[in-house]
Amino acid sequence: MDKTKLKSCPFCGGKAIISDGVTPRINGTAYMVICTVCHTMSNLYGTKRAAIKHWDRRVE
Repeated sequence: MDKTKLKSCPFCGGKAIISDGVTPRINGTAYMVICTVCHTMSNLYGTKRAAIKHWDRRVE
């Protein structure tokens, strides 16, 4: 299990988790970050690192 700490949701402040699944769009496993409270989702990424990087990249 990945122990990377994600920033909270930029919209509601809820806890975020990483979800993965197989998709033909990326030709294999894709990763996205989802808020467990308001269900905001990131785009699909080919790696966990990319999904986390894009989720956590914002001005605070």
